[in-house]
Amino acid sequence: MAGLKIARTCAAALAAVALAALLATALAQAPTQGFYTAPYVQNAAPDGITIMWETPAPAASAVAYGPAAGSGYPQTATDAKQVKIHKVRISGLKPDAAYRYRVRAGDATHEATFRTAPARVRPIRFAVLGDTRFWGTKWETSGFPRHMMAQKPEFTLHLGDLVSRGHQYELWPDHFRRFAYSMKQIPMYVARGNHEDSPTQYPDNNWFTWYHDLPGGEPFSSFDWGNVHVSIVSIVAEDKAPAWLDKDLATTDRPWKIVGLHRPIYCTGYLKGYDKRKASGNPELEAVFDKHNVDMVAVGHTHIYERSFALRGGKRDDRNGTVYLVSAGGIGGQFADWWDARIALDCDFPHYSMVECTDSTMEIRSYALQKGTVGDTARIIEIDHCIRWRDEALPKERLAELQTATGPALLSAVEALGAMIYEPAAPQLVRLLASKDTAVRHAAALALERIGSASVAAQLIAYLDDEDAEVAGRAARTLEEAMPAELAQRIAPMCLDQKRPPAVRVALLGALRFHAPALGRQAALALLSSGEPDGIVRDRAVEVFKRTATEEDMPVLLDMVRKETREYVVASAAWGLNRLTGADVDAEEVSEKKPDERGEYIRAWTK
Repeated sequence: MAGLKIARTCAAALAAVALAALLATALAQAPTQGFYTAPYVQNAAPDGITIMWETPAPAASAVAYGPAAGSGYPQTATDAKQVKIHKVRISGLKPDAAYRYRVRAGDATHEATFRTAPARVRPIRFAVLGDTRFWGTKWETSGFPRHMMAQKPEFTLHLGDLVSRGHQYELWPDHFRRFAYSMKQIPMYVARGNHEDSPTQYPDNNWFTWYHDLPGGEPFSSFDWGNVHVSIVSIVAEDKAPAWLDKDLATTDRPWKIVGLHRPIYCTGYLKGYDKRKASGNPELEAVFDKHNVDMVAVGHTHIYERSFALRGGKRDDRNGTVYLVSAGGIGGQFADWWDARIALDCDFPHYSMVECTDSTMEIRSYALQKGTVGDTARIIEIDHCIRWRDEALPKERLAELQTATGPALLSAVEALGAMIYEPAAPQLVRLLASKDTAVRHAAALALERIGSASVAAQLIAYLDDEDAEVAGRAARTLEEAMPAELAQRIAPMCLDQKRPPAVRVALLGALRFHAPALGRQAALALLSSGEPDGIVRDRAVEVFKRTATEEDMPVLLDMVRKETREYVVASAAWGLNRLTGADVDAEEVSEKKPDERGEYIRAWTK
């Protein structure tokens, strides 16, 4: 025991030495004059804005500014206090107007422009992203800053985890370097994440607070911008969020309502068997969202991209529900759940979303890096598209175009109907699957997947045998989203057919799980007993089985724990045994043990 204490003491000492060395290196590389952190804008309002920057040594603050259309910088805002982190509020500005500004620090000069917030209700665009702390230089070197700013967002909503440890001063320069191009022009509004650390835990190193100027401050912040109301909740006050949001959302008359949080409400989590990041709703918060007709809740924390169908009262409601968007820096995720309209798996990080709110639509387009491209070869691709609409005349107009449109016009109409999740379009979209034009077939299959209509499920079964893998895969995914239970018997045998594409079989197993769970259990058990090789299909069968298994299946799950070597399978079996017995065994811990070391866990389930 003494040796263990000595080892821990030595490890702690070495960690302290390493941290000291890192800080010394960072300080040695820091500039001794000019800007330590380049100027950036915060907290824009119709009549004012905050300019912030950091200098290596304390100094007074001064910002020269003037109308962007003019010449020079005729006005100056100053603060005589000697500080390193400078925060200058410019007031008396005109709403929705462009200005230029200039800041000097020693021999260094920074010039840029900004625009004040609009005072009137009008359409706007803004960007959404989160959990950028692990991006390194990938955001800049892949061209995302200019890609994002070319779409003219008026502000950025960041969902937290800007840095790995918020109390460590030397980590913050990477964040400001990463977003220097956008933050010098548009404000970034941030929901504090767990990695920003608690201001009460580190009061002497509360860099998140000191580096930001949020409207209303923390832990709650909100503002109106054009036709949108944005409510932001810090992670340190999530328990108080329902009461605060209920009051805040009642104060606005803006037609679109957006909430930014750090931790997910709905989220599949990572591809692990123990589901520690899975979130399946929050009734207290959802009741507030439903009451105030919140249009979108954007969250971070779990490093995936995921978008839900519109949900209300814990059920899908395409017309009146709330969309839950997980925009958390990375790409990946678990197998789809019933609420999933999109999980991004076939691309690379970084990713971000652009949201445009007009008088009648809220349009979300999300972008990520194409796999295998980086730096000079980087290719940014659209990974998701969703349109919320107020007036049904819009989708009806696009639906009418399917009768006469051809070429690009037809593809555009198909794309729009899928993004609008317009269920009445499904029958006509199915007919387009028979087109001889591959582009039309692919567009129709994608649109059907985005809509997820049970009304055409029977017709889609024929396309599960399509020679085009993309058409077959999207048909299967559509069935996973929406399928009458009476079709389950027809698709169950297909799950066992090893000649079918894995993506098709994975989605069909999901279709059984959500729409015919008893048959899903039987199909999963049959597949696991069939000698299916390790891979994504077997993993999905295990995932379905652990959630649908009954007490009579305990011997099968126990046998998995005794004999399996793959962590995903063992952790899933342990999770399933916990569900059936009410035990609280650490499934991750079990999966890390060798088979002959799992006896004590088995006893916990069988006692």
